[in-house]
Amino acid sequence: MKKNFFKFAMMALLAVFAVNIATAQQPHVYINPGHGGYDSDDRNMVIYPFTQGDSAGSWESKSNLRKGLSLQEILQKKGYKTSISRVTNTTADDLALSTIVALCNQSGADVFYSVHSNATGTSARSNFPMVFYRGYTGSPQITNADVLAADLEPYLYASQSTVWTNNYQIWGDWSFRPEWGTQGYGVLRGNHAVANLSEGSFHDYIPEAYRLLSWYYCWMEGWNISLGADKYFGRLDNYGLGVVTGNVRDDRLKRLQECAQPFIVYGDDELMPVHNAVARLLDANGNEVQRCQTDTLRNGIYLFKYVTPGTYTVEVGSPLHFTQTKTVTVAANAPTYQNFFLKRVRDTPPEVVDYTPVWQDGDPAVKCSTPIILTFNWDMDSLTTCSAFTLDPPVEGSFRWEDSYYRLIFTPDDAFEVNTRYTLTLKKTAEHGGGTPMDDDFVMEFETQGRKHLKELAVFPYEGAQVHLT
Repeated sequence: MKKNFFKFAMMALLAVFAVNIATAQQPHVYINPGHGGYDSDDRNMVIYPFTQGDSAGSWESKSNLRKGLSLQEILQKKGYKTSISRVTNTTADDLALSTIVALCNQSGADVFYSVHSNATGTSARSNFPMVFYRGYTGSPQITNADVLAADLEPYLYASQSTVWTNNYQIWGDWSFRPEWGTQGYGVLRGNHAVANLSEGSFHDYIPEAYRLLSWYYCWMEGWNISLGADKYFGRLDNYGLGVVTGNVRDDRLKRLQECAQPFIVYGDDELMPVHNAVARLLDANGNEVQRCQTDTLRNGIYLFKYVTPGTYTVEVGSPLHFTQTKTVTVAANAPTYQNFFLKRVRDTPPEVVDYTPVWQDGDPAVKCSTPIILTFNWDMDSLTTCSAFTLDPPVEGSFRWEDSYYRLIFTPDDAFEVNTRYTLTLKKTAEHGGGTPMDDDFVMEFETQGRKHLKELAVFPYEGAQVHLT
């Protein structure tokens, strides 16, 4: 990582400190945004539409820096002294771990947070927070490092803007990496401060990779780490403002699987994030206090920073969705989470815009194994649509939806009968996701071929036959 004495000297000069002089009443926090730059060791997670190595895409080094800078901003507002190991994301920032430790020790910081995200590195995707300290689990090498970790984890795990798959974990690094002996993590080794390394989430859980592209989301992790520091230093009552944040999703459209291989999703992450949703924070008189907008990077995160405690209305809408409002209560020095599931604006009745099989008198007959496929102009309500579906003569079969309820596939349990004309009627009681029915029944016909199954009549050589090889 291009480490040398010159870089150590330069970083010692460039390390960023808070303006205020430390006092006994002003805790000093050293912040280490993990990694640095856009190199192979800075953990590029390739997600659509970004390509390998694109600095606009998902990098742990970039989201770590955003978290670190946000944590620095918040702690300084709360009256802490701060130092930070880097303020830009370049190769030159990628300091040796021993250099970071030396800079922290030189600063005289009380506590040290190394801010990261994690990865399984396998196809098994997980998402949960982890915090490490030096030593064996339950036996830290620096007194109170386990307390600092315990004070932090509940605030990370409280996030309702993400989807967790496991409970949070706290580890001593010697226990977590027993194959390393007592070497442990480099930023904890030799560190004199009460030191933690946090893995706030797993960036190879694909929906989380998209969330980590959001400045709002990274800022919230900085806020939550600051609450861990407040708890540790007994300062939870020392700050008077709160925050409001959450996730904006469509209430029924499924998330697009836009990778070469479909990715794993859990819970609410199955639903599509809403782009360009405008969120407004309104006071009791309906006056706008703050406004923000979700980005177009498939995460749906909104955020209101530094909010005076009280009761508010959060109003969220988008050009494609109906506006929703929810009441929230903001407390001092605490997060308020409020997620939204917006209903899509569907301003025309539903109709069938494409179908298979297409057949009319004089056309070749349809194979008896052909499924029936209906494509609609809107996402359809499954219950009313399937109930409106009838075949004459009747056929037992199963329904399957694709493309977020835009496409319905009916597959018969057995092949259709031979030489039979079928009439499909989709009654106008079929509704789209917004509850509006079709204007008219949809009717189609098709006729089947004269065979539906192949049967084995004879086999040679038959069992027990004598075969002559020449």
